Amino acid sequence: MSGASIPDSSVAETLKAMQQAISEMSQKFSDVEKAVDTLKTTQVSLGQSVNTIQSRVRSLGTGKCGGSSKKYVQKNKTSFAWSAADMPGIDPSIICHKLNVDPSFKPVKQKRRKLGVERAKAVNDEVDKLLKIGSIREVQYPEWVANTVVVKKKNGKDRVCIDFTDLNKACPKDSFPLPHIDRLVESTAGNELLTFMDAFSGYNQIMMDPEDQEKTSFITDRGTYCYKVMPFGLKNAGATYQRLVNKMFHEHLGKTMEVYIDDMLVKSLRKEDHIKHLEECFEILNRYQMKLNPAKCTFGVPSGEFLGYIVTKRGIEANPNQINAFLNMPSPKNFKEVQRLTGRIAALNKSLPFYQILKGNKGFLWDEKCEEAFGQLKAYLTTPPVLSKPEVDEKLYLYVSVSKHAVSGVLVREDRGEQKPIYYISKSMTDPETRYTMMEKLALAVVTSARKLRPYFQSHPVEVLTNQPLRTILHSPNQSGRLAKWAVELSEYDIEYKSRVSMKAQVLADFLTELPVLGTSEQPENQTWKLYVDGSLSKQGSGVGIKLESPTSEILEQSFRLLFNASNNEAEYEALIAGLRLAQGVGAEEVVAYCDSQLVVNQFNGDYEAKDLRMEAYLEVVKSLSKDFKKFELIRIPRGENTTADALAALASTSDPELKRIIPVECIAERSIKTDKEVLAVTRSRAAARERGEPEVELPPVKRRKSKKHNKELDVLPETIIESEPVIEDNHPEPDLEPNEHPEPEPRVFHEIDQIPAKDWGADWREPIKHYIMTGELPKNKWQARKMRIVSAKFCLSKDALYKRGVSDPYLLCIFGPEVEIVVREVHEGLCGSHASGRAMAFKIKRMGYYWPTMITDCVKFAQRCKRCQLHAPMIHQPSELFSSISAPYPFMRWSMDIIGPLHRSTRGAQYLLVLTDYFSKWIEAEAYASIKDSAVNTFIWKNIICRHGVPYEIVTDNGPQFISHEFEAFCSEWGIKVSYSTPRYPQGNGQAEAANKTILSNLKKRLSHLKGGWYDELQPVLWAYRTTPRRPTGEIPFSLVYGMEAVVPAELNVPGLRRTEAPLNEEENSAMLDDSLDTINER
Repeated sequence: MSGASIPDSSVAETLKAMQQAISEMSQKFSDVEKAVDTLKTTQVSLGQSVNTIQSRVRSLGTGKCGGSSKKYVQKNKTSFAWSAADMPGIDPSIICHKLNVDPSFKPVKQKRRKLGVERAKAVNDEVDKLLKIGSIREVQYPEWVANTVVVKKKNGKDRVCIDFTDLNKACPKDSFPLPHIDRLVESTAGNELLTFMDAFSGYNQIMMDPEDQEKTSFITDRGTYCYKVMPFGLKNAGATYQRLVNKMFHEHLGKTMEVYIDDMLVKSLRKEDHIKHLEECFEILNRYQMKLNPAKCTFGVPSGEFLGYIVTKRGIEANPNQINAFLNMPSPKNFKEVQRLTGRIAALNKSLPFYQILKGNKGFLWDEKCEEAFGQLKAYLTTPPVLSKPEVDEKLYLYVSVSKHAVSGVLVREDRGEQKPIYYISKSMTDPETRYTMMEKLALAVVTSARKLRPYFQSHPVEVLTNQPLRTILHSPNQSGRLAKWAVELSEYDIEYKSRVSMKAQVLADFLTELPVLGTSEQPENQTWKLYVDGSLSKQGSGVGIKLESPTSEILEQSFRLLFNASNNEAEYEALIAGLRLAQGVGAEEVVAYCDSQLVVNQFNGDYEAKDLRMEAYLEVVKSLSKDFKKFELIRIPRGENTTADALAALASTSDPELKRIIPVECIAERSIKTDKEVLAVTRSRAAARERGEPEVELPPVKRRKSKKHNKELDVLPETIIESEPVIEDNHPEPDLEPNEHPEPEPRVFHEIDQIPAKDWGADWREPIKHYIMTGELPKNKWQARKMRIVSAKFCLSKDALYKRGVSDPYLLCIFGPEVEIVVREVHEGLCGSHASGRAMAFKIKRMGYYWPTMITDCVKFAQRCKRCQLHAPMIHQPSELFSSISAPYPFMRWSMDIIGPLHRSTRGAQYLLVLTDYFSKWIEAEAYASIKDSAVNTFIWKNIICRHGVPYEIVTDNGPQFISHEFEAFCSEWGIKVSYSTPRYPQGNGQAEAANKTILSNLKKRLSHLKGGWYDELQPVLWAYRTTPRRPTGEIPFSLVYGMEAVVPAELNVPGLRRTEAPLNEEENSAMLDDSLDTINER
């Protein structure tokens, strides 16, 4: 739509017409589904006792054909396998799988990933099973080593997969042609009876080539093993399997059988011939000793789904699932949804041919022509085939999209420069899936597409077109469990990830996800409770905070003070246990708990092992409580998303017990676990509680807070037993000139003068001086006149700007009022602010070329009111003493080197800082790393020291393993660099490095506050602030000692000094003056 609208009088008719049209579109395809679902199913027993497995024989009646099929299946029960032990395997002389690894690829040995106790047990059990049936063997010194990945099945059991990502990259694609899907489907249609069969673990029935077996090695905590059979997940496994079945059934393919990899179908034009065709098929299966999976076989049916299509005697029916995303689109219910639908259709005018019908409806008034166009649209959708067919080995393209409730994809092909859709995929996300990150949702869309369109992914190279780094996320070694599972699943296909160029097919994918939610009013109400918990530890004690949110958005908040000594991890467990008991008390059946403790979440999920006895006891309590819920899930979230529970926990652990409060802070008298060492502590805690007159409570009381949606269940909660007094919050107004107290990093925007709030700054101190210099008039009072003559001699006037003649600097720009606040705030906490002390900040401002009479006083007061400086400034506990400095005669001769870390993992995965400080100028070079090895140290010195500042004479460092390695010593020896090591376990021996480290850490803390993971982005501003701040040992700015001039800092952009106003106008004179300054730099 381009500016047009639907008349208000026709809205009701419009909605009614669209609802009826889409209902008719869905009806035709639902008839096909009903025809299949109404077929009678008969279970056929194929064994006795524990080996009793059912296979299915479907028929439209109880005629002779149905009975014959049953007898024949029972007669050939030896062709089925009940377990992996029943598979003898295909003779290797017939076929075996070869990897054909490209020799140009270097073998990769993946480092063993740590698994929790439960997952390690699942891996060991799987290894024992595979060893017993002879599918794997132990191996020593393999060149290729992969890791195991343990994922949960839908039934809750563990599935063990192997991450063959690196090996698959080294294997070229097998050019063996897979059958064309359209030909197979067309040749299947028109038959009276069909039988669908599936091999039992078909890939595992093919042996690996002996020379390639060790390349499939995988590592466990008990040893290294390799596959003797072809495992799942290898790149060309599908081509090898197709080569086998083509060889086995070559005489029958296209006549009485069709096979696409592991999908086998026996077809008969006449019912009477079907048993004969089955006999021919089973004779071949028995000859090659290929076993079938009885649970996945269906015999003697008139129709069924084959490779995504419904095949019947009448022909090929359009699979309702193929365009279900369009057919299930609910009718618009209001005016805006009509606009949205028509806008989407207009956006798709070139992606599907039928949209050309609407090409002329630019104005889109809902009249008879529009009704006719919509009828043609409906007719086109209900007339198969709608979708395009790919050519053999043609490259296909997948567009994916996600929304709040669904993921979708569109598989397209290119035909003469135009992209045409092949298949639409759409999936509504479950409640846990809606909480996935955006990258996980995109990966889910790709995996869902690959599962639904497996034949296309197996026979065609596929390019996933997206503007997100999906490839990096899926191939990261530190991905989550579900991402690791998906990466292994997708590694067997020929998938490439490319940047999205065309937006046409992307609109299709977005269209599917942005449709109105289906049947929201008829869906069962969400019964999941959300539980947010956090524990806190302070000098005053420990506390826990709980926030419980009902399905109707009613909030319960509670704080508990622990009356016993508890560590931070124990407080986190106590918070979770108290939250679960609170959820039990309100009758919750489905709970999703959110916690910011990595240890608690990973121990519960089995990723970490609880080695400590107390942690193990706490874990057992949590698991026991979680079993009382129908559904329970524990998810780790960042601290920033758990602010309410964090504040409640801090309130309980730090507040005065006598403080009046409105949020109840109760007491937990004893631990949720019992140990022998804690009997006395618990007894004392109970005695203390009794002395205060506090009764013991089993279920934590709650404080109810009503929301707009009221839940009657919350009215039956027990009353608060322990009286709680309200919190009185004290909100004092902050003065105008006050440091920013926001925990989040401020956006990098320079302060403008008109952004400063109005304030009474008093009389401008510059005006009397400027008036005297311009007019020569003196005050009438002789003493004031005398003082004016003395003071004004130190000032001069240039272009209506007042300058002070300095001692160390020639001219200082005089500023007042809002300009003072801009400069002070920018220097202290701006982009290059170092949160320096008051006097240091005043001297830095003076070096920048600014002056006002109360510089030091104002800077000291500003620094004293900075909350971050008070929180993170170093606390000196020992008297200062004189140190003997290590001198350096020229810049960059001698460097100190040290490593800071491990720090809180940054958003880019870094945890360590490598820092080098010049002894002469105090210049710092630093860089962040995820881990620091000797090779990284060599690269850093080459790139940041030698190439920038020249070859140093000496480097002073400690005895870290990176610095005493042979590689580092050889590197320094090659460049003639002397390496001096400080005394072990004596940090003062490398005092220069320790002082620099302390300054960097202090400034990072002051900048970040709660956002600890963002320190990587703040590193360069901190280094800039350090380099442009005077250092006490030299009295100079490192930047000026290195470059012979002062750096231009952001404060000068808003309050321009001489360099911003005069220097650019006299470039020749300025250049000459700069040369003179550099010639006399040795006198400074």
